[in-house]
Amino acid sequence: MVLTGEFETITIGATAGGSDTQTDTQTETQTDTETGTGTVTAGGAVKLPVLARQTVAAGLRGLEWMVGVPGSVGGAVRMNAGGHGSDVASGLRSASLFALQGGPSGLRVVASEALALRYRSSSVASTDVVVDATFALEPGDRLAGERELSEIVRWRRAHQPGGANCGSVFTNPPDDSAGRLIDAAGLKGLRVGTAEVSHKHANFIQADEGASAADVWNLIVEVRRRVHDAFGVVLQPEVRTAGLVARLDPLAAETTFPSAVPDAIPATFDFPPRGAST
Repeated sequence: MVLTGEFETITIGATAGGSDTQTDTQTETQTDTETGTGTVTAGGAVKLPVLARQTVAAGLRGLEWMVGVPGSVGGAVRMNAGGHGSDVASGLRSASLFALQGGPSGLRVVASEALALRYRSSSVASTDVVVDATFALEPGDRLAGERELSEIVRWRRAHQPGGANCGSVFTNPPDDSAGRLIDAAGLKGLRVGTAEVSHKHANFIQADEGASAADVWNLIVEVRRRVHDAFGVVLQPEVRTAGLVARLDPLAAETTFPSAVPDAIPATFDFPPRGAST
């Protein structure tokens, strides 16, 4: 199965042993006849909802949860993204990394066990490019997979906002949820310029058309400050930033999440198109 684009390729093949190959004008799938398992290698720029739908269409199960996550494979590996009871670590076999600076030269393939995958984090450095990732999946009923995709999309639409946002902003603290704390602090609807805390789910920040990344980041800083003042909890951001210098975060010294609160932010965020839904 191939989607065009240098880092936007999905290949579904056998894990080992013999293979049963079926080919048409759109897809090429291979399943291991001995184990019934399949491998999926996806480029770092492949969108997670696309990967979820393509693997289900190929009769493979395990990545359905990705259909509701607005991100790419590379970011998902670095963050060990997850949802609906699963995450990247559950199916990842290996990732191909390229160090832009300070690391081994050339492309290297790293086994999932060596990536230190944990809740919304990994050992993948900010200077590493995730070129692709390989997942080991199980065969399953295609119709059942499509029903699960539909149910996840329905749940997301019912409980989380659409439009322009970067997904969950903060990780959940132990035995609590970031959304509950933000809501309890009365911050739904809090606005900084072109960015606003979602009325639907407090752990999402909605961006107006033409919004600036500076407004989004400054709102993140303000939410952290107010939650800390109210409950003594320092929320840890999931988002990664790079670029222009913005408002300093007074809680930066208390941030334990690696590279989560930098001294700079981007000029723009790569938001999905307005009105787009996954």
